[in-house]
Amino acid sequence: MHSIKHSKDKKFKCPLCNYVSRGSNPYNFKSHLTYMHLKKFPYYCQDCGKGFKQLKTIQDHCNLHKGQKPYKCIVCAKSFTCEKYLNSHQVRNHHVSSEGEKSNQKHHVSRKTFKKPNSFLCDTCGQGFIEKSKLLKHIRVHNGDLPFVCNWCNKRFPQKDYLKTHERVHTGEKPYKCQFCGKSFGFHAPFRVHLRTHTGERPYKCHFCSKGFTTNQGLKLHLKNCPENLLHKMFAEESKNTLNDV
Repeated sequence: MHSIKHSKDKKFKCPLCNYVSRGSNPYNFKSHLTYMHLKKFPYYCQDCGKGFKQLKTIQDHCNLHKGQKPYKCIVCAKSFTCEKYLNSHQVRNHHVSSEGEKSNQKHHVSRKTFKKPNSFLCDTCGQGFIEKSKLLKHIRVHNGDLPFVCNWCNKRFPQKDYLKTHERVHTGEKPYKCQFCGKSFGFHAPFRVHLRTHTGERPYKCHFCSKGFTTNQGLKLHLKNCPENLLHKMFAEESKNTLNDV
């Protein structure tokens, strides 16, 4: 609080992480310290000890422990434990809002970037497709219709593209070449991870200490020994014991 008087930008800088406040409001900074580092919340889950800021959020979280899925998609009837998962599903797969109205994306994006709604929906899982031909290919997965057979191991696939990708295991074809070091890869996923070693991109962030990682597996390994995560677990266990005592 005192240091901000000498700061030119009048912003709070957290001494424990890279957080910088947007303005000079001390309450926002206090909230950051309370939730991110002290792990103090107004609501705690009695099953796992996880803390939450809002009552609605913890109520949705508790659905996971109870096995309840009260939020149902109005298009395919698929159910979800949290309202945000339902909204994301309906907008992404059906272009439908949580109120049941078609989302009018044309007003938010240009004609070049606008994609027409997924008019063809799978009756089994509700996934949407722009073209009917893509829907028919997708239905093969549910029907067990796998017409494309590998010449080497007889493994079957619903689409020709899947077969072509698989056959690289046998042929050794490596179509993905790194523009930085020239190393080649047979599949896109490891190629994308490799590029991050050159670009410095670390999309998987630890929500306890903000440290970034190139792969999700690297993040999972880090979380096991992250000091702030261990501290969070300690506070959660103490909170759980306190609630049990009450």
